[in-house]
Amino acid sequence: MKYFILLCASLFIACSEKQEVNSLTIADNFVNHFFISDLHDLTAINAYMTSEYKRHYNFLSEEQRNVHEEYIRAMIDRLREELAENNHAYTLEKLEELYIEEFQKEILYKGTGDVFLLKSNDEFFGIIIVEGNKIYSFAGDLYLSPRGKILPYFFFKELNAQRIEADLTFMSITFSSLYGATDERYKSLVREIDSTLQNFDKEDGNVKLCRQFKKLQKHSLLRSPFIFLNIEKDSVITVYVSESAYEKVKHFKHADLYKEKKKVIVQLDIVEKEKGIFYAARIIEANKVDGRSRSNIHH
Repeated sequence: MKYFILLCASLFIACSEKQEVNSLTIADNFVNHFFISDLHDLTAINAYMTSEYKRHYNFLSEEQRNVHEEYIRAMIDRLREELAENNHAYTLEKLEELYIEEFQKEILYKGTGDVFLLKSNDEFFGIIIVEGNKIYSFAGDLYLSPRGKILPYFFFKELNAQRIEADLTFMSITFSSLYGATDERYKSLVREIDSTLQNFDKEDGNVKLCRQFKKLQKHSLLRSPFIFLNIEKDSVITVYVSESAYEKVKHFKHADLYKEKKKVIVQLDIVEKEKGIFYAARIIEANKVDGRSRSNIHH
């Protein structure tokens, strides 16, 4: 089966810090430079990478680097071919948000930048995201198979993702994120967290929780939903997930599973952002089977 693969690379755009260029111009220059000009090459793209991109790149194995570069090269070659067939005619259409229903719900961008659809003869060919006068990300449809499976590569370090299968677990009371808080409440809690870390006298449970929340904020996970997974006999981990991934499991209730003598087995790709902080952009499967769910909830 051919896969519809969404690929991306985080890149710098070459522009002076003093020069104010609107996002459409930046996206347009990028398209011309890499998808139309004969002077393009992968090395040139690497020169525009952000320091974060380079840092993640350095952690990839040689095999993973080859895979990543193969994807990027194939994507650029395809876009160049398709635009050449259309006499290099294209348009950039700005979106209010990156959500295209037929691409599945997990293809989202919630940053503050501008998202542009790259079109040629009214056909979609790619996505370009401009944030802070830089190309934050670009993506293309490698196989042009709109009904195929999407593999998002908005952060190519996800090549390091580990696929696991584990039991969905339930906890009674937890403070694992600020998911569900209103904007006003969230801002108030962040101020309280910052104040606590600036003024504490001794290290206690509250301070440790605030430190954990600051780590989550650094990884843009402080407002993310989360689930618990029993990965070994006595080992339960918290996994932060995207909204679309959460939709696949949030309807499962421990009380219902307990009555039915069932449990839920979840298959997903997880990345450890830093020690003890796990994230999954998508849940591949969530199946109800015979058995008992691990829980600290008593019935």
